[in-house]
Amino acid sequence: MKEADNSLQAKLWMRLARTTINNNKQLAAYQKAIELLKKEESIEIVDVLMEFSEWLLRNGYAYDKIIDNLLYAADVLIDIELEQIDEDEEEDDEGKSGLYS
Repeated sequence: MKEADNSLQAKLWMRLARTTINNNKQLAAYQKAIELLKKEESIEIVDVLMEFSEWLLRNGYAYDKIIDNLLYAADVLIDIELEQIDEDEEEDDEGKSGLYS
């Protein structure tokens, strides 16, 4: 239930980031949403990081901060892909051993 709470809270923070006109509140809302999704290790963080990076770019923040966010999003996607490959290999190994047992 706690993970669902983090996800819901992150969605609320994202809604605030999208609707408020105050840049400081937008920045804080994006950061809070990212913090919550990091704890949950959710794939949702990829979309949030990309949106936040776009926001940073539109608001004149340093490119290194934007690039760091995008690289982190890419790392999350790569980790998910590697986990999927490992799971597929384990399933293949289990299937092979079942044929000859």
